[in-house]
Amino acid sequence: MPVPPATGSIAKRRFDVMSRGPKDTGLSARVDFRAESVRRAARLAGADRPRDAMIRGERNDRCLTDRRLEERGTSRHVGRPGDNDRPGQSSNPRRPACLRVPMPFGRGPAVSYTLSSAMRKRSFDQIEVGETHETPGVTVTDWHVMNFAAVSMDFFELHTNEEYARQTQFGRRVAHGLMGLAIADGLKHRSTFQVEAIASLHWSWDFVGPIHVGDTIRARLRVAEKRPSRSKPDRGIVFVEYEVVNQLDEVVQKGTNRMMVKRC
Repeated sequence: MPVPPATGSIAKRRFDVMSRGPKDTGLSARVDFRAESVRRAARLAGADRPRDAMIRGERNDRCLTDRRLEERGTSRHVGRPGDNDRPGQSSNPRRPACLRVPMPFGRGPAVSYTLSSAMRKRSFDQIEVGETHETPGVTVTDWHVMNFAAVSMDFFELHTNEEYARQTQFGRRVAHGLMGLAIADGLKHRSTFQVEAIASLHWSWDFVGPIHVGDTIRARLRVAEKRPSRSKPDRGIVFVEYEVVNQLDEVVQKGTNRMMVKRC
């Protein structure tokens, strides 16, 4: 006879017994660690009760926590060492910009990356035609492909089924083409091309070759053209050419993005 699910006070009592049971010290440790983490986050965030911090979503909001710490005259660096600093320089806790990158499915703390002084956002008038930039690289993994499939609802077997992909001309799985474009545009924000963008207006894109799981890709950027807006004097249009290359320096995707940028 199946056991009905526990509800209400019965469920709470069962959980308490499990967490305090002498035979399951691992679960007890995890429960205690979780509770302590919530209490600590609540103290840092200035919440009156741990539950308040959880309800307001401040438990993982490290950017908000940093700002409150700065108001109190203290600080801490959340980003990974080396991501934000040039050689020989220490981290600057009073960050000019904060980009929160949550862990997959919202689990774990958000990681903050800081733009260095050499990467401050520039206006339309500060951008030069012909300037070039190169993004850091990222290795495309099964995690990227399957999560993009879930977000885009594109579970085509060439992307998700290894056995099916082996029978195709590619011989192995291929990442979504649009995922390559999305990664290239995302990597742009980790390059030296930092501008006061208002909107992306148009993409013209060619899928030259496949991106396989395990490939490391990066993007090369070049400002091909720019012109002031004809209707709005406070902004202009910038044409940025992209080349996405893999670890063999082969171009796998390329195209142009027309974007609107704020003027001084």
